[in-house]
Amino acid sequence: MEFEFEIKGQPHKIIMEQKEGKTFIESSDKKVEIDYKEISENCFSLLIGQESYTIYHARSKEKLYVSIQGEEYIIEPIKKAKGKIGIDLPEHAENIIFAPMPGKILKISVKEGDKVRKKQSLLIVEAMKMEHDVRAPFEAIVAKVYFSEGQMVDTDSPILELQKE
Repeated sequence: MEFEFEIKGQPHKIIMEQKEGKTFIESSDKKVEIDYKEISENCFSLLIGQESYTIYHARSKEKLYVSIQGEEYIIEPIKKAKGKIGIDLPEHAENIIFAPMPGKILKISVKEGDKVRKKQSLLIVEAMKMEHDVRAPFEAIVAKVYFSEGQMVDTDSPILELQKE
């Protein structure tokens, strides 16, 4: 199987094949044998040579979110990465706050009408057994809160809307 995707805007291509009960992954000019075992629905163990990695993953409609040894990656299919991603957003889309990964809203620190400073914590989303602190990208007023604590969110659902001062 061949996979083409982007990570941080950089294109990647890997080929995964199985021969004689073994699994191989080829990327660029490097081919390695791997072994993997599913630990849970969103977690698996990957063995490459003598090195073992625990990998957590979550998927939204358009992206795959992966955490490897604490490093987080957002993987987008090439065809999606070059085109339009997600939902149709109004022109003021930079004012809309989305979850960084699919997960559960643990805490919302603001309410409609609150003034927020740049980099102020707005909410905390739990995803892949980690807490993600979502911060204000600029000074603003909270115009709308679309979700409440405890609800599940996806990356293409607006959580908050900010209005620049």
